[in-house]
Amino acid sequence: MGSRLKTPKRGGINHLHRLLGMRSDDTVSRDAVFVSIDLEGGENKTKTYNLGSESNIRQIGIATLDTRDLQQSSLSDDIRTLISVSFFEVIGSKQRDRQCDLTPTRIHPKDVAATITRGICIHDDESDDDDVGSNNNTLRNIILVGHSLGSDLSILRQLGLDIASLAPVLFVLDTHSLSRYIFPPYSPLLPVATPEGQQQDFSLAGVLARFGFRPAPSNFHNAANDAQYTLMAMVFLAIQSGEGRRRQFSPAELGRLARLEKLVSGWRGSAEYPFRLSAGLREVASRILSCEARE
Repeated sequence: MGSRLKTPKRGGINHLHRLLGMRSDDTVSRDAVFVSIDLEGGENKTKTYNLGSESNIRQIGIATLDTRDLQQSSLSDDIRTLISVSFFEVIGSKQRDRQCDLTPTRIHPKDVAATITRGICIHDDESDDDDVGSNNNTLRNIILVGHSLGSDLSILRQLGLDIASLAPVLFVLDTHSLSRYIFPPYSPLLPVATPEGQQQDFSLAGVLARFGFRPAPSNFHNAANDAQYTLMAMVFLAIQSGEGRRRQFSPAELGRLARLEKLVSGWRGSAEYPFRLSAGLREVASRILSCEARE
C-alpha cells in the first residue's frame, strides 16, 4: 500500500521566503496554513504502526500558523499568540512525565488516523462553497512542517494516511534540513568549519538555542510542545536567512521581514538575539511599519 501513496513535494528556504512575502513572485501561493505534526511513540518509534492492533503512538501534537493571521497581525502581536496548538494522548499508552501547559484530549488508539486527518484538513471559513465535504475546493492549502520529518512521514504512511490526497499539501518543510542549509559547517552560504572539539547541534533544542530560546529540557519530547517549537524554529530560520539577503530586498519585502522580527521581539532581551537590521534598513523598515500602524 505504501508504494501507491503520493509523496508530497519537498520545499526549501526559497519556498518559505515566498510564503512569507520575502520574495515577490507568484510561483508559490501565499495563502496557506503551516501545519506542524509531532508524533511521540514508544522506545522504538520506527516499528510498524498497525491500525488493526494497538498503536505505538502515545501523543499527537498539531500546531498551526496561518499566513492570513501573519498578514493581518498587529504590531503588538507575539508570534506565540498566532500559533494554535492541539494536544492528544492515546488511551492506554504509557506516558512519560513531560512539562506542558495544555491539557490533552484523550483518544482511542483506533482514532489516531482520524485525529491526524482532521488536523490537516483545514476548511476555509472564507470560502463561498457550501458543499464542504464534496471536494478539496474548501480546504486550505497546507505546508507540513517537522523537524527531521522523515520518521513522522514514515509513520503516517504506515497508518495508511495519504496526506497529499487528503489535503492540498503544497510541500513539506523540514526545519532540520533548513538549519543545516543556513548554519555552518554544512551551509553553502556560510561554509565555516566547526571549531575543533565543538559539537554542532542541529536538534530542535539546539536550533532554538541559537536564537536565545532555551525551554527546559523536560519540555521537549512532548508532542504539543515540539509541534509549537518547530513552527517557532521555522520563523526564526526564515528571519535568519532573510537577514543574509536583506540588501536585495524591495521596500515591501523589507517591511515583511521587519514585521516578522517584530513578532519575535519577545526574545530581544537575550544577548544572543541575532536579528539586527543595519541603521539604513532599520529606518526604511520603521517607516513601513509606521505607515501600517496608521492605516
